[in-house]
Amino acid sequence: MKTVNNLATALTFLGTAEALMIGKAYGLNAQAMVDVLNVSTGYSFVSQKRLGQDVINRKFEDLFRLELMLKDMGIATKLATERGLPVPLSDFG
Repeated sequence: MKTVNNLATALTFLGTAEALMIGKAYGLNAQAMVDVLNVSTGYSFVSQKRLGQDVINRKFEDLFRLELMLKDMGIATKLATERGLPVPLSDFG
């Protein structure tokens, strides 16, 4: 369950970050976008806890290291492969 949860979190982070990049490219304020996400259907743990704390404030103090996230994503996608499940969004390898 841990690896499946971390895969979902990583994909949420990726999708949200890409959406924010698009908004920023069109002149939207990063904090305003996060505020709107947090009261809209784009709300998630990522938008509520990680974006404001890490990305907007540029602190990047998350103790969960990238290599651990990648390890868990790899385990989860391996489990999918073992069952013959197509997971194109998760397949980063």
